[in-house]
Amino acid sequence: MKDVIMAISIDKRSSAAPTVQEILTKYGEMIHFRLGLHDLHHSEKNENGRILLQVVGEAGKIQALQDALSELDLVKVQAMELE
Repeated sequence: MKDVIMAISIDKRSSAAPTVQEILTKYGEMIHFRLGLHDLHHSEKNENGRILLQVVGEAGKIQALQDALSELDLVKVQAMELE
């Protein structure tokens, strides 16, 4: 079992959020913690968003989640494993 913190950056929430939500729901059994943030440092029209996850599970499934999110045009993902 791996314990991973995953940071997800969404460049345009209104376009990408529904697909991101579908992916997170599909892998929901591995998500132990989720924190969603939106960018308040710019204008009100800024649609950037961030999601932080703690994901616990098999390495292959965690990688599948990361790959599914990374395939989206407006989404960037970075992860670090906790030991």
